Amino acid sequence: MGEAERFDAKWTPEPNTGCWLWTASTNKNGYGQFRFGSQVDGTRTMVLAHRWAYEHLVGPIPEGLQLDHLCRAPWCVNPEHLEPVTNRENTVRGLEARGATAQHGSTSMYSYGCRCRPCTEANAAYQREYQARKRAEVAA
Repeated sequence: MGEAERFDAKWTPEPNTGCWLWTASTNKNGYGQFRFGSQVDGTRTMVLAHRWAYEHLVGPIPEGLQLDHLCRAPWCVNPEHLEPVTNRENTVRGLEARGATAQHGSTSMYSYGCRCRPCTEANAAYQREYQARKRAEVAA
């Protein structure tokens, strides 16, 4: 199986938002991680899954820019939800989104960065569902 096929096996579409939800390994901040390359020739490496998706489906990320998740979901790997922006713009947008989420008590998946009770509960429910899917895959 090639890298693109391996990548595609690790996300699932979310019909309400259009997000491509990463179902494999994530880092402590919720960003998907994707390993590719060969151990034999020393090219095996771990990258952020959303960056891999953007670079392989859209093109290179311009130098000096980083990808902003327009959907505010760090586990989304849909390149249509990613925009190259400066670090400053990404930070400002993230802070604005967290403030709006905290004010509204949203329970949507976009509330990952918020620590209010409804958002924390929604994120915990998402993680329980993810773990149940993984256990079912292993058992099958």
